[in-house]
Amino acid sequence: MENLHLKEFSPDQKLFAVIQSDGVLKIYDTETSKLKQEYIPNLHLSTPCTALKWIKMELKKKRKSELSSGTLYILLGTNKGDLCLYSYATAKIEATFKGEGHSKSITSIDHNGSDTIYTTGLDSQVIKWNIAKCRQESSFDIGPDKPTAICVLENEQQVATASKTIKIWDLETNQLVKAFTGHSSDVIILKSFTHDDISYIVSASKNDRNLSLWKVDDSKSAVFGTFTLLNNAPNFIDCKMFNEQLRIACICRNESLSYFDVPLKSIKSKKPVKVKFTVEIASDNAKNVTHIPIICASILSFDLMIGYGDMIMKFETIPNSQETTNTVLVRKDPTKLDVSKAQKKDIALNEALNIVTPIADENAEVLNIISAKKKTQKPTEIPLGVRFDNLTVGTSKKPNAKKLTHQLVQGLHGNDATILRNVLRQTDEETVRLTVKYLEPKYVMPFVNELSLLMSKKTAGSEMALTWLRHLIQTHSSSLMSYGHINLMNTFGTTLGIIDHRTQNLSGLMRLRGRLDLLVGQLKQTSDFDDEVHNENVLVYEDSDDESNKMDAKSVSSNEDIYDGFEDDDDDDDEGIRDIIRNGKHSISLNDSEGLTNDEDYEEMDIS
Repeated sequence: MENLHLKEFSPDQKLFAVIQSDGVLKIYDTETSKLKQEYIPNLHLSTPCTALKWIKMELKKKRKSELSSGTLYILLGTNKGDLCLYSYATAKIEATFKGEGHSKSITSIDHNGSDTIYTTGLDSQVIKWNIAKCRQESSFDIGPDKPTAICVLENEQQVATASKTIKIWDLETNQLVKAFTGHSSDVIILKSFTHDDISYIVSASKNDRNLSLWKVDDSKSAVFGTFTLLNNAPNFIDCKMFNEQLRIACICRNESLSYFDVPLKSIKSKKPVKVKFTVEIASDNAKNVTHIPIICASILSFDLMIGYGDMIMKFETIPNSQETTNTVLVRKDPTKLDVSKAQKKDIALNEALNIVTPIADENAEVLNIISAKKKTQKPTEIPLGVRFDNLTVGTSKKPNAKKLTHQLVQGLHGNDATILRNVLRQTDEETVRLTVKYLEPKYVMPFVNELSLLMSKKTAGSEMALTWLRHLIQTHSSSLMSYGHINLMNTFGTTLGIIDHRTQNLSGLMRLRGRLDLLVGQLKQTSDFDDEVHNENVLVYEDSDDESNKMDAKSVSSNEDIYDGFEDDDDDDDEGIRDIIRNGKHSISLNDSEGLTNDEDYEEMDIS
């Protein structure tokens, strides 16, 4: 699930900090939309940040009467339970808080305006920290629930934590004061405000399409008011009171803005408050209109400040009253806007340097200094060894296994599909074996997950993945056995399932292949036999009067061959013919009108 506590405006609304999916902290100037700072925390991949909070500290100088201007800091919580202090002035981590801290990930951070901050984590602990000493002061357990949000009330005497239930705790006694129940899923956002010395809390859950308003000082535990969201579940909230009017700006999960403006006294528990207007942003490309996401919003006195864009953000102020209920703003995509700005800078630079592009024909020949002087250069001789290397065919150098291992680790760290694809394309057995051999044991399990994903794709990818997986298991078998039976089943379960799915029809296909081989062999033998039968000539004719007897003898012998050929086709029908030929004599009369007299018109030939 996306962490919703990784983006926030500074206390003066002039800066906006966000940690995106790549783990990089980016700080934008909301007035100019420029990226002021970009900081990559140490070990941001293995220990990513899970929460941030802006704070403003007043530091005393040597003279007690003088106070320096407020210094901005950002509190960063990690998934290991550590808490760090980032300085906006120096653009680095100034201190790391000491103490036992959280044993699990920090989920939310809040500040009460003094030197004290409160954090909560998945270990069901609320910890109080001292900013000046950068040390943990105290902690208390809030029960079996895993809190997802924390909010210090403006009276600075109570703190609210939320999971599915919102609980109010007394900071002096660390005892539960009140609990609110009304959301169907985990509460992810808590905001508080005070009006007429009464504390209120605005909450939003992960799956509910509404916002809930709770009255802390009320004796009842029921919801005080409900705000209906038309688009989707909430993702970011800002709420403020202006002259008895409660204003709420909510960014929904579909990256659109919903705005509420209602008198606090008119809110009733049984009547949900409807949205005043919604805002969406579309690109100005007429051919391909795309949706531009709205990331954040801040309520000003008479306007709304919104920040939109994905990897590159732009900030804009819009009025808090719109003519239509559903408003669509057409803006340029910030990513394309930066490209156009770069092109304009290049044009301005060329004008400043008095660079003029010459107008010439396409066929014009441009002469440099060397070609204009027409100096003849001596041809460079290629060494004989290089010539022999160029003549060798089919020999290519194998890639360095250590470099491939380094690229593989880099791809696993950054989850870069391009780097992983280039490494896994190596199919040489020796190269694969050495690359896997140099791989550290801590990268074995992430590499197995990548290979399982590759095996679920096309056949070529499965072949490559099987080659790497075989060498990986052979080389790191001892490391894999140390993970235990359960972890190995969870890791290799996907791989084994893919292998079973791809080989479930293998036995049937092998049987089919054997039968096809038998049929093809029989057909080939039959065709060869037919060729041998029909290769001999049935009749040979020689155009000569003197050798007519030889022709007749050949024709008779050829007829015997025909009979012999027919004997192989039908044994039952030819059995009688064979008895006649073996036991008696058969005469054939031949009439030769040209070479015989009348007394010799007939000639008998005995055939045995």
